[in-house]
Amino acid sequence: MALETEDYSQFPGETFTMGFLKNYGGYLKLDTGQLINLYRGEKIEESQAPLEELTRPTASYYTKINVDKNKIFTIASVLIILISAYLIIDSFIGPSSDEDSVEESGKKLDIPENIDFLSRSIPENRSESFILTPDKGVSFSVSNQQCKLFIDSVEKGGAVNTAVLAFNVYPELTVYKFRLSEGQEKILSYTIPEISSLRRNVRIISQAVTENSAKVLVTLSDEEQKQENNNSVDNTKR
Repeated sequence: MALETEDYSQFPGETFTMGFLKNYGGYLKLDTGQLINLYRGEKIEESQAPLEELTRPTASYYTKINVDKNKIFTIASVLIILISAYLIIDSFIGPSSDEDSVEESGKKLDIPENIDFLSRSIPENRSESFILTPDKGVSFSVSNQQCKLFIDSVEKGGAVNTAVLAFNVYPELTVYKFRLSEGQEKILSYTIPEISSLRRNVRIISQAVTENSAKVLVTLSDEEQKQENNNSVDNTKR
């Protein structure tokens, strides 16, 4: 019965099945070789079917691929949006920032890097004398503002030399340059655009100018002129 229904699972084993087919075929006077070939073909088809089922992609596999594709697409879209936003913002901010950095680097060149600044103090109601050379300047405090004074160059004349002095107020990058011959003086104040943040007037007198140096006398004003001026403006408004 199992043979007619092709249910070979009821046979104990492969060897028993082959023997049974030969005996049964001989009994029916059939071609036993053909029977065995048919049996083997049937077994091969049965063995291929599970293999195809195992190798066939499942629905969950396709679902996972689709989910992964969606995640990748979402992440890529977010990255594209962020990069686009950055490029747009940078196109507006970038040029001005570059111009500012170029401008600042140009201003920094006003103070030569080879100059060493000696830190000095100027007492109240007293003058202090300094000697300036091409490689040595002076740094001092004016109402808690760090100021630098140095010699930029010397213009040589017949009997009189003129020193080109330079003054800087930190953190400004600009440098104010002025000329002084021996015996001349200069009042530095916030009214000068290059040093507009200066809180107190500084008086500089040239005592001597040589071919490569200048001796100057520095005095601070009695009051903080800028603060005093602002107070007078406020009183006027009242």
